[in-house]
Amino acid sequence: MKPGATLPFILLVLFLISILPGTSRSQSAPAERRAVVRAAFENFVSVVYLLSGSERFLAMLAPEEKAQFELLGHILIPNVFLFGPLNPNQFRTSTLLTTRLIFSDRNEEFVLSGEPTVRTAKMDPAKNIYVNLNIINDPKTPIALLDSYQLLYHEFGHLLDEKVKDQDAINRV
Repeated sequence: MKPGATLPFILLVLFLISILPGTSRSQSAPAERRAVVRAAFENFVSVVYLLSGSERFLAMLAPEEKAQFELLGHILIPNVFLFGPLNPNQFRTSTLLTTRLIFSDRNEEFVLSGEPTVRTAKMDPAKNIYVNLNIINDPKTPIALLDSYQLLYHEFGHLLDEKVKDQDAINRV
């Protein structure tokens, strides 16, 4: 993260890193990393909401990245005015109330037709996010809390309409 990040976000990340085992890249990889991905999932909407009110964070985004962040934010947090003053008690709703996080160790579930690559995660037509336990538990795979947020941000990006989605911009955020 660039030096202009907001203090609340930094404090949130540091707190989550301190309470979750294996979230620091300097530690050896834990045998089971479900808790890291689950913590990112359970706090995902809150982090997007927090960042939407951060002028410093938004200033770091390129125009196309900011546009994708805003579009996704309106899907995840409907009825909340993004890019304005934070008011956490007004109109709070969440897509996460219907999206489920599911873990699987069946690699065949993570292969897209016509591609040989086994994916780390996928979103199914019912809007559930599946995470590949074989990959996230592999000691060679870096899965810290911030990696989990990035993975989930990519997956939630699939909620955007294909006419407006810029997957490259989503991946850069």
